[in-house]
Amino acid sequence: MDKENSTAIECIDSTDGRDRISEKLQILRNDLSKPYLKPLEVSDIAPYVDGMDDLSDEQKDALANRLFRYSGGVTYTSVLVCNGIERCPYRPDCPLEPNYPVGIRCPLERALADRWYDEYFKSLKVDPGNRTETGMLQTLVSIELQLMRANAELSYKGLQQPVYKTGQNGETFIEMKQNNLIATIQKLNDQKVSLFKSFAATRDGKNDRQTKDPSQILKEAFRKARSAKK
Repeated sequence: MDKENSTAIECIDSTDGRDRISEKLQILRNDLSKPYLKPLEVSDIAPYVDGMDDLSDEQKDALANRLFRYSGGVTYTSVLVCNGIERCPYRPDCPLEPNYPVGIRCPLERALADRWYDEYFKSLKVDPGNRTETGMLQTLVSIELQLMRANAELSYKGLQQPVYKTGQNGETFIEMKQNNLIATIQKLNDQKVSLFKSFAATRDGKNDRQTKDPSQILKEAFRKARSAKK
């Protein structure tokens, strides 16, 4: 078990009340389900921001919430900002219609990005303490989001797209060509395969390394919590 998770379990003791134990268990759940989140704190960016001491507690709380979201790196910043139906890649089937959250990041993509991160984290056995691996995983989720958008657009725009040209007589005519999205999708899939190969390469010679399953860590924490409540 790694040091941080061990510390999280050891901090549960018989002096804690029921609410405090529940709070500590929830913190541990979040740490295990979102291993990429070692949230930035206001103090981390204070040296780079003028007038930080002049902010009210309410303003600092709002800043802390925004920093927490950005701590997910490209897993958060790759999520599309909603610009309404006219620029939505999922039209005409956007599940949020007609209440488009214009100006904020797409709730659909945020939920899927979190889910994909968790699923890939488990299936690829990513080491949360290895910045290289977590960085590749974030890039993989970003590629998945781009693939979803491109395929959604292609589904309603079709395999061909019109190209407007001007003939020798000055008249404009339309010529159909393969949709550029097809090449984009192929390129993204190639990048995805390349990342899988990179993950495989990092496992060479490390297959015998044992890591503790997060579910087992939680079980130990709950076992200790039950003992503390007696």
